[in-house]
Amino acid sequence: MSIEENSENLRFILVDDDPAAHTYHKIMMTRAGIDEQAIVECYSADECIVHVSNAQGDSNVQDIIIADLSMPLKNGWALLEELKLHISKQYTPEVYLVTNSMDPNDKNKSESYPFVKGFKTKFLNSEFFSDLLSNGQN
Repeated sequence: MSIEENSENLRFILVDDDPAAHTYHKIMMTRAGIDEQAIVECYSADECIVHVSNAQGDSNVQDIIIADLSMPLKNGWALLEELKLHISKQYTPEVYLVTNSMDPNDKNKSESYPFVKGFKTKFLNSEFFSDLLSNGQN
């Protein structure tokens, strides 16, 4: 299911250990017209995986995961490895990695995950989210 086909059933999952990043991204998302009720905040990779595991049976919802690459304990790479275990015909999230580091090796590595749709410099602006909603990709 593409974003365009089911924009009213989107669920955005913010994964970042920094509360300020959550606040900023939520402001940008609401400016782009995303309902706050569609935003789930996770402060660790483990919290995201628990949420995905619990919500996986809801095939009417498309998860868009915005994940920080640099987190303590389990970083964005560990999150991607765990997400691979949850991918199925009924559940394939779209993941956008955000980071302060623009190491070309990280960008290249992200491309090896078919469900990673973007590798972006932190922080995302409202245009990113508007484009995501209108174009179905960014």
